[in-house]
Amino acid sequence: MANVKEGAVGNKEDAWLRAAFLILLLFAIIIVYRGALSVAPSGDAYALSYGNALVKSPDGLFRFFTSDFFAGRDHPTVGAHGTGYYRPVTNAVFWLEYRLAGYRNWVYNLDQQLLHWLNACLVFILVSRLVPCRGFTPYIAATLFALHPVNAFAAVRVDSRSDVLYCFFYLLSLICYLSAMQAEGRWKRYGGVGAGAVLYLFSMMSKEMGATLPMVLVLLHWYWWRQGKMSLRGMAWTAPFWIAFGLLMALRQTIVAVPLDVYAEYPRLVMYLNVLKGIAIHLLRVLIPVGADYRELWPKLINHIDPSLSEPFIYLSAALTGSLVVLAFVFRRSYPLLSLLIGFFLVAITPLFVVNRILGVSNDLSVIPVEERWIYLPAVPVFILGGLAVERLAGWNASRGRSRLVVAGVAVALMAGMGWQASIHAANFDNPLAEVKRYYLFPESELAPYERMRRDSLFAVYVDLPMGKFSEAETRAKNALAAMPGSPIPYVALAKVYAAQGKWREVGPLLGPWVSPTPDFLMERWKNNKKVATDVLSTYHVIPYLFGMAVAYEGSGKDAAELLCMSLNRGYAETEIAEALHAVWALNGPAQCVHAANIGECIKKAPAADSPEWRRPLNRDACQQWRDRFAH
Repeated sequence: MANVKEGAVGNKEDAWLRAAFLILLLFAIIIVYRGALSVAPSGDAYALSYGNALVKSPDGLFRFFTSDFFAGRDHPTVGAHGTGYYRPVTNAVFWLEYRLAGYRNWVYNLDQQLLHWLNACLVFILVSRLVPCRGFTPYIAATLFALHPVNAFAAVRVDSRSDVLYCFFYLLSLICYLSAMQAEGRWKRYGGVGAGAVLYLFSMMSKEMGATLPMVLVLLHWYWWRQGKMSLRGMAWTAPFWIAFGLLMALRQTIVAVPLDVYAEYPRLVMYLNVLKGIAIHLLRVLIPVGADYRELWPKLINHIDPSLSEPFIYLSAALTGSLVVLAFVFRRSYPLLSLLIGFFLVAITPLFVVNRILGVSNDLSVIPVEERWIYLPAVPVFILGGLAVERLAGWNASRGRSRLVVAGVAVALMAGMGWQASIHAANFDNPLAEVKRYYLFPESELAPYERMRRDSLFAVYVDLPMGKFSEAETRAKNALAAMPGSPIPYVALAKVYAAQGKWREVGPLLGPWVSPTPDFLMERWKNNKKVATDVLSTYHVIPYLFGMAVAYEGSGKDAAELLCMSLNRGYAETEIAEALHAVWALNGPAQCVHAANIGECIKKAPAADSPEWRRPLNRDACQQWRDRFAH
């Protein structure tokens, strides 16, 4: 059987150039995303890192391989079933990382950026081995992957760790397979294919979206066959990957036997046709890398479900997907590499048809999530095509006497612009004003109860309160509570409105049941709000903070200190906890500001507590010492 010879990485003479480029790319990533290094992990990132009991447990590394993805999180879940995710490799990485980082947020964030850079390096190697020409293409493709705004979320958010990990092992497995097919000698090929299959298992155990690799390998063999470099019988080498897929699916079903459509409440045809819009949305994000907040400015980039199937964008998206299939078929002979890359994209993005049946499809929502991290791997072939286009343009310029430096200069300027946009885009994640703007892009009739709750809660806290419109803020927060009483979010919004007015006695009754909710309590709310567990996680750190301050104003410094310690351990900002500790000490310590006529002035003038446990950096394990301060 013939070996595949094309696409060697390069000669030794330019090894230093490649190394210098990749190191420069690392510095570019850190410069672009430097603002994200100090951000505390929140949401899923907190539940998977230092907010996870199994991560902290010495034997957690082994228990993750027989557990649900979110096993060990310190907030209650809903019902007896898990999430349906089995990602032990991602969990294992967090377990190892905790031993290095502890509670140091910058380490988790830096690791995320380093993983993103490693993936960019793998894109460079993949293009160097796959593409016949070795000019600008690997450099352009790797830079696009590293600095494109669509990858900003995966580059900076620790809660997308599974996305960067599965992509890492996926690309590494693909490169290993390419090397095996290029190797001389049957045993080297056996070893390379075996190593690739193991890496493929790691990819699937990092995130289920890695399952598509065997089909990509089939397309790769078709590509070699079309070029006359290998017969179709060579596809037999993909067998270990198919076997690995079957074994892992059986294991996964045994450990986390959760139906994939457990939350689906729309007919499958409606869901699948609406999901097609997601493919078009993802492609538009990749092809239009300008306007860092373009997601909020263009309503079509928000995938509202149309149960009637009357929206033209559904059929435009279906036509776009069909056109890609036709394009791949038309160019199968004249330009098989184009057909391969289109097929790679379509195969890699197919898991969205499963993902979107799980998320965002209940009657409480009218939007199918189209998260940017889901295009992280599927965009790789698009970036390769971008590199090929630049390479072709440079060759066209040279053939007409024009300087390649012009093309190179334009390309560098575009890359710098993308990096700038990516830095802005990364800073806008979780921007509440952007989310409010998104909700006002649609008529009231198109918003589900959950979305109206989110809109009114955010507007009350981030628009009305800063403007001092307490009455309007309270009205909006109460409207949000009426729209979705099964979520802690409107309770927190109303509590913040009361706190801003000094009505601390109103805060306690609102938040008390949500401080440490039991699974039975959440299960009752789940009947009307399928996202209650997610909502609890998003408010899990702020609820004990607000409740602790309410308790402090009622005269219980010990309980307030314990609640603030709980809030710190759940990831709340250390600066605000330190300020709150001073307020609690002023209220319930020797100054007894809780009885003062002007409580605010009393807190400002009260001396700080002479307590080493309260000095920054705060000790997360010092709750008892915090309480003991009020015993003296």
